[in-house]
Amino acid sequence: RHRRCDTCSYVARNIVHHALVGGTKRSNKNWNNAASAVVIVEVTKRYVAAKNCCYCAQPFTDTRHKSLDHIHPVCLGGENTSDNINISCRDCNQSKAHHKLEDWVDLCKRVTQNLKP
Repeated sequence: RHRRCDTCSYVARNIVHHALVGGTKRSNKNWNNAASAVVIVEVTKRYVAAKNCCYCAQPFTDTRHKSLDHIHPVCLGGENTSDNINISCRDCNQSKAHHKLEDWVDLCKRVTQNLKP
């Protein structure tokens, strides 16, 4: 069993605050209070256990921070469920922004093809 450490407490507190208290009205309406506790626990465990970004596979460091990314963005109808949240680095998360995962991957492929000599 995992003892609740400072990292878990911080992540859980911020997820709860953003999702249930401080987020936008659009994001709050997608949370079901009964199911949200289960999602929070699952996402917190994954967040703490994550060692590498799920997109670029680079390890998390003091300068490459973890962040939570909605695979299918909430602004495009995605939900706050544990299977719609990935643990990524901030750079990948900010690059992906409001894009769907498939669209972002296609965009990344086009950019890398244009960079080849």
